[in-house]
Amino acid sequence: MSRRAAPTYGDGYAAENVAGAALRDIPASDVLVTSKIELPEQDGGDLPEKMIRSLHGTLERLSCEQLDLFLLHSQLHPHGWTGPTPRTLGWDLYRDQVVPTFERLRDEGKIRAWGLTGVGHPQTVIDAMRQQPRPDAVKAVVNVLDLSGDMWLLGASAEPRNDEIRRATASR
Repeated sequence: MSRRAAPTYGDGYAAENVAGAALRDIPASDVLVTSKIELPEQDGGDLPEKMIRSLHGTLERLSCEQLDLFLLHSQLHPHGWTGPTPRTLGWDLYRDQVVPTFERLRDEGKIRAWGLTGVGHPQTVIDAMRQQPRPDAVKAVVNVLDLSGDMWLLGASAEPRNDEIRRATASR
């Protein structure tokens, strides 16, 4: 059984509180727990601290000691991107702050794996899959029309390449 929750789903962390109540009656070995974090660079601040604080709050609300999978839910954009891109995170911040923090949280036993939502600038997502350390998982879009729905924030200058992203996630 897999349970997903995220701090921004519902007022007052409603999704995590409901999932936490349900998890209290299920043996931990029978459940995989996933959550996400959005880190828009426009909000500024200390990204590692935001990640740690968000994770600790999630673990408390879910009554868990560890997440099985912690996903970055911000769309990635490449170094030097100049477009107006709310709710996105640049490559440099991802590589220099987010990835090391995910790795640290795994080393500390707070998460078993980490990954990202596979939308954003396609080449940047593909680059993330080619660098080391590499995400353990990518929540990739599977859509016959190769569309990313309302999750597409970067405009026509970076058209979706979902099939190519899926292939990059599958290669090891």
